Amino acid sequence: MRKKIEIRQDNAKFDLVFQDSTPEYYTDGLGQMMVGPVMSKILFYSSGGIDENGIEERNIAFHVCIPTNALFDMTREIINNTIPNRDLILTQAEVARNSLADLTAKFKEL
Repeated sequence: MRKKIEIRQDNAKFDLVFQDSTPEYYTDGLGQMMVGPVMSKILFYSSGGIDENGIEERNIAFHVCIPTNALFDMTREIINNTIPNRDLILTQAEVARNSLADLTAKFKEL
């Protein structure tokens, strides 16, 4: 069943429609970004592991071609959505760090 969110703001009036099946992609990180005057391309990777020489293999999982202006809009949205949640994000990062420190300390005891 399709879901629709109506956006009605002074600077943006549109319907955001979710199709019955929209693909979802997982990525470990940003592989490369090429920003052009009109179009930009972002490559995302999945980690393929680390070889015996300590070299990580990063496999391009997918790439996105996006108008550069839309990329700037996305950057603005990331910043605008991060600022109000800054303290919570930092708190959760500290919780994760402490959890990892506790776990690795237990391995040292073995």
